Amino acid sequence: VSSSIEGDVRDVRALTRVEQLPRLAKGDVDPVAAREAARLLAAPLDAEGAVRVALLENRELRARLREIGVARGQMIQAGLLPNPRAEVELLPERNSRIELRVEYDLTRAVLAPFAARAAAPELDAARTRAAAAVVSLAFRVRQGFYRLQAAEQRLAISQRELDALAAR
Repeated sequence: VSSSIEGDVRDVRALTRVEQLPRLAKGDVDPVAAREAARLLAAPLDAEGAVRVALLENRELRARLREIGVARGQMIQAGLLPNPRAEVELLPERNSRIELRVEYDLTRAVLAPFAARAAAPELDAARTRAAAAVVSLAFRVRQGFYRLQAAEQRLAISQRELDALAAR
């Protein structure tokens, strides 16, 4: 099982039908996303552009996407075989110089594949939560954008009415 979440992020993009999500850079900010957002903000913004900027710049969304990596890591960890434990003891009172013990948790070794399969739904749930965060963010941004447009149009209409009243 791969530890990369690129496939999971592709699944989120497919679920949400969003072409571009922020890449999860190792540093604080993805420089490619920052340049893309700056490019989008340089031109007049439409609803879809606002959504793209929000998707690229939203830290909460990045955190949701990183939660996929946490769930993937937990699934991988659940499927790993346990490490053996070794103990060495010096016991002169038993007429032996050194006592060596090796323990291995056979139960965990046998159940590891089942534990990995049991953890897989949590990975699916993390993907679904990330997709829901994308859809929710896009909805909120579109809603805010259209509310702003409506408010600007109401203001323009009110301004024209005031100008007409002042002209009388």
